[in-house]
Amino acid sequence: MKLRVMVLASAENPGALNLARGFRWGGHGVSVLDVEGKAGAELEPLAGGAKVRPLARAKPRDARGFYRLDAVAHHASVLPGNRWTAKPSLWLLDRIAREALPGLRAALDEATPDVVLSFWGIATLPELRALQKLAPDAALVHQFQTYPLTHQRVGAPAHASALHREVLGRLDGRMHASAQMEAFVDAAVRPARGVDKVVPEAWGSWACAKERRPRLGLSDGERHVVHVGTAPGRPGSFDDVAGQLQGIAAERVHVHAVEGFVMQGAYAHTFPRMDWHALLEGQVATFLTQFDALVLLYNAPPGLQWFAGNMPARFLSGLSAGVPIAVPRGVFGAAQEFVEQRGNGFVFDGPKDLAAKLGDDAHMARCRQAALDVMQAHRLELLLPKYEAFLEQVRDWRGGKVANLK
Repeated sequence: MKLRVMVLASAENPGALNLARGFRWGGHGVSVLDVEGKAGAELEPLAGGAKVRPLARAKPRDARGFYRLDAVAHHASVLPGNRWTAKPSLWLLDRIAREALPGLRAALDEATPDVVLSFWGIATLPELRALQKLAPDAALVHQFQTYPLTHQRVGAPAHASALHREVLGRLDGRMHASAQMEAFVDAAVRPARGVDKVVPEAWGSWACAKERRPRLGLSDGERHVVHVGTAPGRPGSFDDVAGQLQGIAAERVHVHAVEGFVMQGAYAHTFPRMDWHALLEGQVATFLTQFDALVLLYNAPPGLQWFAGNMPARFLSGLSAGVPIAVPRGVFGAAQEFVEQRGNGFVFDGPKDLAAKLGDDAHMARCRQAALDVMQAHRLELLLPKYEAFLEQVRDWRGGKVANLK
């Protein structure tokens, strides 16, 4: 069955554009709606030639207003029962959603999609809320690659805000990047309706390494790791990992990170930032092939349920590069399970353990071969049948052929 899929995307969301390109490759009808209202035809090559149109709004999207919404949602998620901020957060969400209603209605009339697919990372809550009010014939489906807009104290029960439950809990379908993500969403959001399924996320072959560069360690005899996260915008943010990188460099392991990280010493290096075009066209993956391993880091403590199920873009980049991935124990449960099962990397306990494992030549040779095998096997084109089967389940659910699937 060929589907008509409308993807909610933006210039800052490579995952959504990657999915659009994948469905286009599979022969489905694909249209892309830029929810920021800024991009258009320039994104079409990244979406596999699918038509990209900006979302027209009654008024320009108020970024400051949306960030206030974000803050309200954060605070709501840590209050008992979310009693005090549920109404204000929903009111603000509806206020922003109203601006999108005319443009969404026009986009639906033009594309006549079977499915509207939203992807986490571009904060599409207002658009999803507006679409629910429009009640289109199309199924509303969301891909939970990550789940960033929530709070959870380590050791405390996980719960989402009332705002998230109202929107995400009433979708027709929810795709989860891992079993841990599905379990978290089920417990925190407590979906009231719809179909849930684990559908692994992957970049397409277009984002994979185009060639293998010589490893830096072959010329200097030392170990080199790369961190591909963005430089921290503020101290204490999830991207503020300079201290962790400095600790690795102290073990005489060369650390390479994007410009903006402040690190000291001969073992600390930076490289220029590459954009999403470079990611989706394979330039980032090709660049990564020169390192012994990609080290997966965030400024997050072990024990956060909502973080454990994430399959972040930097992890997917390591898969598409075919390089070993070093995962700190206890932080990324889904990523840790992935590398433990496939051998395309390893789990480490602190900088000294990381350095020791990088120095084990036989171990690293096995990891490199497994990483190359995973790069060939874990591609969106090969996983697309899982997406198609899931969307058919959602279609059947909307048609009343099946009950809620959990």
